[in-house]
Amino acid sequence: MFRIAICDDDGEFIFYLEKRITAVLGEYGEAEFFEYHSGRELLFDLYGRPEFDVLFLDVQMPEMDGNAVAREFRERYYSTMLVFCSGACLPTPETFKVRPYRYLMKQYSDSRFEEELKEVFEHLSKKKESPIVWGCYDKTRYKLGLDDILYISIAKRGCTLHLLENSALAGISHEMFNVNKLSELYEDIKDFGFAYAHNSYVVNMKYVRKRNATELELVNGCVLTISRSKGKEFDAAFSRYLSSKYLR
Repeated sequence: MFRIAICDDDGEFIFYLEKRITAVLGEYGEAEFFEYHSGRELLFDLYGRPEFDVLFLDVQMPEMDGNAVAREFRERYYSTMLVFCSGACLPTPETFKVRPYRYLMKQYSDSRFEEELKEVFEHLSKKKESPIVWGCYDKTRYKLGLDDILYISIAKRGCTLHLLENSALAGISHEMFNVNKLSELYEDIKDFGFAYAHNSYVVNMKYVRKRNATELELVNGCVLTISRSKGKEFDAAFSRYLSSKYLR
């Protein structure tokens, strides 16, 4: 079951998008839709609600535009897939600060919309099938999804899992221990958005906020050094990761 939120001030477009989603969703699973007609309505309803799998968000809305809504939404939900929809506006540098997966134009044909939606739900399906990582804290083992992890670093007799601040387990600890060597764990997760930035750690590229010549910054403000030996490898992996994020 996919939890799908649609926020758009145009009720006809919400109906149209649900129809297109339903047309492509059969092979991927069932859907539960949540409709919002303004950004404020969406943000007000987030309190106490489980995270959505995907949010389709209109860019042009009265009172709060999509970029403003997305910034507040991301403060609470780091891992929800975000898909912008617009009838006129094109992406701006500000748009990508909230890490959208796609930017769809409303004037797409039905077939183009369905092609784009198939990629969205293929990605979500793979995400649901991604490996489980076990973390240990205070002699207790916890099951972690990959979206819970910011980065993983080498530790004595294993590695340390550094958790996202709003992860369900971050209230227990922001760091957990895993008994596997970093190189062994990386083999299990390398196809799910993780890459070496340094011989001592691998990074969840989903949570990279920015990168300069020698460092990268994660969404929680953590700054990590990129080693010379891993710089080209990381840039290549990061480029591949971002290649699916831009309007084609």
